[in-house]
Amino acid sequence: MEPVILACETLRRELEQAMCRTGTALPVFWLPGGAHNVPEKRREQIQSALDNLQGFDTVLLAMTLCGGSLQGLESGNRTLVVPRCDDCITLLLGQELRRKHPGTYFLTEGWLQGERNIRAEYRHCVEAHGKARAKRIFGRMFSHYRYLALVDTIPPVPETEALCREIAETLELEYRFLEGSCGWLEDLLALRWHPDRFLTVPPHTTVTPALYREAGGSHEL
Repeated sequence: MEPVILACETLRRELEQAMCRTGTALPVFWLPGGAHNVPEKRREQIQSALDNLQGFDTVLLAMTLCGGSLQGLESGNRTLVVPRCDDCITLLLGQELRRKHPGTYFLTEGWLQGERNIRAEYRHCVEAHGKARAKRIFGRMFSHYRYLALVDTIPPVPETEALCREIAETLELEYRFLEGSCGWLEDLLALRWHPDRFLTVPPHTTVTPALYREAGGSHEL
């Protein structure tokens, strides 16, 4: 029986690219991308979606661990496979390349399209506190950053790059573009699940930090 994909909406464009490159035509069920900063809510969303998936033996989770959001997840009667990444930036850049850009606040196209993107948060802060105070608040929040980088697997369209430059200017950061890769997602779809890069959860198993470590992972839940 073919697997099914349960994917985060934030990664829609990258997953569609990976599916095209690997010739994958598996069914995809999408989860909203707005709960990344609330692990408990994210886990509830994933668990509910899994519980509603019937007739599939394997679920490919096209998402990341997002602050331990998979901890406590029940696999049910299916196998789960998920990239060993702490967030979308690591998924697209890799841990080594990410470390080469300290002091950088990263954005992706998917994050920019979300309701709680950084630009929307800034505008909300201005409306709530006024422009001067909002600038002070965000100045403190981003005091440890020097750069704002757009991470994408293809060159950005002018409108997206203009938006990122506007955000960088508002936050008094230097704009950069970093080319990412869909390689991790392509490996997921092509069933190339090396244990150092993917966590495989057997049926009737609860995801725990111990399970994660025992499986050979290099990141913590």
